[in-house]
Amino acid sequence: MKDADKGHSIVKLPGLGPDAETPSGRVDFTRSDMEMIRVYEDLMDILMAKRIILLTDFPQAAQEKIVKRKKLRSSLAPITGMFAADDEGVGLI
Repeated sequence: MKDADKGHSIVKLPGLGPDAETPSGRVDFTRSDMEMIRVYEDLMDILMAKRIILLTDFPQAAQEKIVKRKKLRSSLAPITGMFAADDEGVGLI
């Protein structure tokens, strides 16, 4: 039975590859997911800094993942900083 026969409709989003079922489409979705994860992390940081949400508002399992991710990002900060561009757009490496 095809998806259309089950009452499902397939939506193809422009700019996300020729087709989600092709290797190119899957790579585009994965890249987009990784970019959005960073956006969500930054959004959570902003909301927590403004005390709109608190770490304790999340379930314990989510709190542990958030803390683990923050530790990982902070441990990589010196390494990624070496590749970052300075004010003039020139990277160190």
